[in-house]
Amino acid sequence: MKKIITLIAAALICSYSAQAWTDSIHAGIAAIAQENLKESTKQRIAEILDGRSIVYIASMPADNISGAIAITAKNKPYSIAKVAKSKDADIRNAALLSDITLALANVVAQDKKVAAEALRELITAIGDMHCPGHYLFVDAKHYRDIVICKAWNSTQVKFTEFWESDAFYSTYGWTTNEFVHQLARKTPEQIDAITNGSYNDWVVENAVEYRKLYQSMPAEITLAKGIDYTLWKNKLYPVAIEQIAVAGYRLAAILNLILD
Repeated sequence: MKKIITLIAAALICSYSAQAWTDSIHAGIAAIAQENLKESTKQRIAEILDGRSIVYIASMPADNISGAIAITAKNKPYSIAKVAKSKDADIRNAALLSDITLALANVVAQDKKVAAEALRELITAIGDMHCPGHYLFVDAKHYRDIVICKAWNSTQVKFTEFWESDAFYSTYGWTTNEFVHQLARKTPEQIDAITNGSYNDWVVENAVEYRKLYQSMPAEITLAKGIDYTLWKNKLYPVAIEQIAVAGYRLAAILNLILD
């Protein structure tokens, strides 16, 4: 494997806050993507970013991303028109697919400033697609409010927040650089399977799996001892870290398609 960009180690520190997915994990996704970009794609990105890579801008999350995808009972994403017409405020704010569409259009803009911001938005949006917390199941919105009660220290954490903190970091204590070294090892056949289809297909695929994940959760979990929480978390950890790899390969596929 090519040497991972050394920028990661300096810029990306493991965080346990709710913003963890937003910064260091997004940069990890970008680093995996960077390893799978065509040379022509890298050159075009370098032109847009004045010599920098997508890892650099991934550590500065975009502000113009809605952060959620509205999903129907049949695991299909809501259309942009249906989102806009909804009387439900949460659904009206769930328009991540439209963010991706707009970012894709602007990445190829002649204006470098517009293209650079679109790249940043695209990295954020593709990463958010692969986090269960960013899926709003409109027929079962209570999924987002499932609470994990860690009784030994009276901490309560929503399951959506769990995916942006402990699910990624606290089992092995990996830094972002280690995530990349461990996860960017898919075979060509595996990469083809991961990147097959459109980003709309990827949303549907993830929605099916994430609904199963939420349905397996009780309304509330009370874990009385630290070891109980650790054992429960370890069952979910492989699911969480796999999404980092999947998002990285898919981000690379999109960028190679539009910038090669």
